[in-house]
Amino acid sequence: FRNKKLFLSLLLFLAFGALSVLLAPAFGLAFYHFLRLMMLTFLALAVGKIVAEPKIFERVLLILAILSVFQSIIGIAQFKIQGNLGLSILGESPIGADDPGTSKVAVGSAKLVRAYGTFPHPNILGAFLLLGLVSLFHSYLHAATLYRRILVSVGIFLVAIGLILTFSRAAWLTAFL
Repeated sequence: FRNKKLFLSLLLFLAFGALSVLLAPAFGLAFYHFLRLMMLTFLALAVGKIVAEPKIFERVLLILAILSVFQSIIGIAQFKIQGNLGLSILGESPIGADDPGTSKVAVGSAKLVRAYGTFPHPNILGAFLLLGLVSLFHSYLHAATLYRRILVSVGIFLVAIGLILTFSRAAWLTAFL
């Protein structure tokens, strides 16, 4: 809110969004989408605030790194047993090698189940692990002790293996770049 031009631009943007709601033929649907636009706007403001304060930003990166290692371990275990782990309470998808709705990758004549983690699709897990990998690299570069660097290196290894087992080509390409 310190940058007056940016704040006025944001208000003008939301005002035009509200005006479009009033002129829309389906008021309920337009209002719903306007609420989603407002939520996204407030999310962008919150993210801007988080990025501006280094202490909060570091904590968010730490949480993201820990969760990505956790998701990666789940994905590695799913790939190993070629099915779900029974973690439906955490939101794990019901996956299996014989389920036609499960994403698989063909390796020779075999079809292998891709790692899902607790996400609904392996590509979403791949995107999340990519964010976790970036936050782990940040943690590695800012680690103060050798012990922390070794610990973060193990996390990078686990997340990289999990990313490989998602077989998400878009995540692989982004990680490579």
